Amino acid sequence: MTLAAVLTYAAAPGLFLAPGSTERLPLGPQTILRIASDASGSTYVLGMDSVSGVSPTASFGPPSPAASYLLKLSPSGAPLSLTYLGFAAGTMAVDSSGAIYLGGGVQSIGFILKLNPAGSQILFRTQFGGRMTAFTPDNRGGVHFTGIARAGEITPTPNAFQRSAPATGSQHPFVGKLDAAGAIVYLTYLTGSSGGETGGIGVDASGSATVHGSTASSDFPVTKGAYRANPADDAAQAASEFLAKLTPDGTGLVYATYTGQAVFGSPDSMTRFTVDPAGGAILLHATVGTRGTLIRRFHPQGTGLTWSQQLPPTLFDPQIATSEEGDLYVLGESPLVANLPLRNNTARCNPSGASFLTVFSPAGEVRLSTYLPSPNGRYRWLFLSSSGVTLYDVSPLSVTVMRLTPRVSGTPLAIACFGNAASLFQGPIAPGEIISLFGESLGPETGITVQPEAGVYPKQAAGIKVTVNGDPIPLLYVQHSQINGVAPWRLTGPAAEICASRDSVKSNCITANVAESEPGVFATPDEFAVAWNEDNTRNSATNPASYGSRVTVLATGLGPLDSIPSEGAILSSPLPSFLLPTYTVFRIGGVIGSYVRTGTADVSPVSNAIAGLAVVRVRASPGLQFLSTGGRGALSRGFRIHAKP
Repeated sequence: MTLAAVLTYAAAPGLFLAPGSTERLPLGPQTILRIASDASGSTYVLGMDSVSGVSPTASFGPPSPAASYLLKLSPSGAPLSLTYLGFAAGTMAVDSSGAIYLGGGVQSIGFILKLNPAGSQILFRTQFGGRMTAFTPDNRGGVHFTGIARAGEITPTPNAFQRSAPATGSQHPFVGKLDAAGAIVYLTYLTGSSGGETGGIGVDASGSATVHGSTASSDFPVTKGAYRANPADDAAQAASEFLAKLTPDGTGLVYATYTGQAVFGSPDSMTRFTVDPAGGAILLHATVGTRGTLIRRFHPQGTGLTWSQQLPPTLFDPQIATSEEGDLYVLGESPLVANLPLRNNTARCNPSGASFLTVFSPAGEVRLSTYLPSPNGRYRWLFLSSSGVTLYDVSPLSVTVMRLTPRVSGTPLAIACFGNAASLFQGPIAPGEIISLFGESLGPETGITVQPEAGVYPKQAAGIKVTVNGDPIPLLYVQHSQINGVAPWRLTGPAAEICASRDSVKSNCITANVAESEPGVFATPDEFAVAWNEDNTRNSATNPASYGSRVTVLATGLGPLDSIPSEGAILSSPLPSFLLPTYTVFRIGGVIGSYVRTGTADVSPVSNAIAGLAVVRVRASPGLQFLSTGGRGALSRGFRIHAKP
């Protein structure tokens, strides 16, 4: 099959998103707390302080830095209404009718406020004890909410599932529901003998609310046949994550289960929660760094998982939402690595980090996975409606909204990203660096590891060719989403154009800056280097190196050699030497951009391997370390060594 035929995707199932309108909203440097969107495409902004250049249409109190405002804008960005609330609200939601819900609370008194779509009339304001942490409107004009309270701080309803909590002094989760008039339908504790937290709440079409949270209790009221009856296994855990689904009237549990996830409150970990229309709870666990993103969809009865998927790590706060059809949309921001699995992608990745959108079907299959064009490289808010997808890019001085329309056909971008094959960083390209191209339909579905011919790697495999500034490069691996090759040793100039072709049909081309070196260390997704200890055994968690001992790692992109090898050549003795010095570097106190050089590394090419691959001998230590090359201080991605005292 030719590349052109693959790129048409005429009969392929899936989803494409066509960029629609993009507007920059008339907002200055106010503190923006929440953004929401309704079915018509109007935007609602909850912020603090005041809005310049827009006349208020309603006021329930004077504007002040400690009080909130509510601004509504048309789909084109024109101000429709501005309401000064006179108090601080912490969160907001908009239902299908356009009614606005605000929530907050101080000193163990939480509240939910409902306004008409114009923000000019309070439809109800309901107070309750404790501290509210999340709420969601339902399709009947009511609201489901959750929070935490000590024993006696809330007054559960007479038929509530739990009418009391242990008087331990700890905060305990609670769940409640308001009807369309703001009256409490039910209010119940949801706890074991120890305290806990709640992180989110969702409601399905039947009116049952599912709550996500954490508990320190080993006797949380887990139901029979639940997915997991026991807390997380980690003995160092601070708390264990739970899911619990209540009956629509709040008198009982449909299910309650531990999820197997320990909760540590780490600042570099994030959890997102939603409920799909069928009542399945969906959890996303993301970790800043390289450890990845785990997504799990639980059975509506809490008896097990219906599917589990993984994505690369995401920076900042990922967002998730489910459509009326049950598709799960995941909005994240890729770090500098370039390995997002793509499907029907229509945009290039961004070397400084780029937003991506991945869509899973109700069965967990990837329908779409694409980078998103953005003026700032990142979108932070995601909303779905019958008309499409609305994304918000919030910068300190403005808010940009982009609307995407679903389509069933399109033309994906063949090459989306370029990166160092070891680190996957989207940095410059260096002479002799082993590089990776990522995209779609680049090669065969089943990957092919290219074999050398007469001691040289070929410049064409399975009909596939990659050129850098018009020159074909040696290929090491070809597959439909990834190609690995070796950059030309005589590469010069400020930039390089990288192109691919299959059976003489050309893909798109991408451009990369050219640098003298671009170091990368081959490592696993959890940042541990592919390494060997001093006794030549593989370094691992069960076979760690002693602190200070010499450990050998594999790297590429370390710069020029003292004699230029033939393109694609396998090196043999006598081996050439690298011209640039390579140093080991440690980050100071975890502060990004602050590093200390710890010594010159012992570096050499690898005998009987492709020119461009290097072995580097470093000292084993417990922390994250880097390689730095040459006078310009090119820095690798951080890597770790399994080490012990």
